[in-house]
Amino acid sequence: MALVRERPGGGGKAGDGGRSVPGPRRGEPDPDGPLDAMLLRASGPGEEALASLVRRARLDEAVDVDRATATRMVGPVAWLVERVGVEGVPLTAAGYLRPVDVAAVAHELDLAEEWQGTLTRESSTVPVLVWREALQRAGVLRVVKGRLHATRAAAALADDPVGLWWFLAQRLPVGTTAEHDAGVVMLLELAGDDAAADDDTPAAPGLAAVGHTRTGAAMHALGWCDRDGGVLGTAEVRSTAERTIEILHRMGAYLDAGMLGRRAVPTPEGVLFARAALQSWR
Repeated sequence: MALVRERPGGGGKAGDGGRSVPGPRRGEPDPDGPLDAMLLRASGPGEEALASLVRRARLDEAVDVDRATATRMVGPVAWLVERVGVEGVPLTAAGYLRPVDVAAVAHELDLAEEWQGTLTRESSTVPVLVWREALQRAGVLRVVKGRLHATRAAAALADDPVGLWWFLAQRLPVGTTAEHDAGVVMLLELAGDDAAADDDTPAAPGLAAVGHTRTGAAMHALGWCDRDGGVLGTAEVRSTAERTIEILHRMGAYLDAGMLGRRAVPTPEGVLFARAALQSWR
């Protein structure tokens, strides 16, 4: 994750300990939800950038997912839930997946074209490690006494792709404080990818001139900056939100995503899922 710190005078605090929690209804935005709180917390020249991201996300539109789309998107997650099961699989003494499990996950995620190496050691197969950690934070997996288990809630939905799709949507973004805020910003950017191109609001007065994007300006408004106090670059925002992006990547929210979505091209189903995630937490 990128080195991100709270900027002087910035908000820099995610609500509810930085965790997302399920909203009361599927596909219906909460008018008094955390995005309103985030907008109130925002300050500085990037405030309009955050507001622009929220406008472009069109969160007032209902979200509905069909079974075929949900099945395709949650496939890798459902596979891992079934492989691990509620009884769990043992981890190594160092707390990593065993080589046999790493190899199986790498094959399921088709990592041979994406990552070099033997794809049998989790410590050196970063996509497997980040994905596993992200699913733990999302409440899909848990570690108990040296074993990796599927949570009972996730296991109950392994054969219900639409239910699992919403389960995941209700638990993104993952992480606390800066990681959470970066996840929200990246979900907003993804949700607004198909918005009309006539919203040409600059990143922020005084920031657009030096090439900063809406995501970095929005993070600055929320109280986060780089180690020198400057506005975060796009890659730094993505790196901060790496676990949220990894779940999105493996669900097919991006094409040609690469590590941390550096070459990410959003997909229509990714846009839909991002809207669901943003509408589902409060």
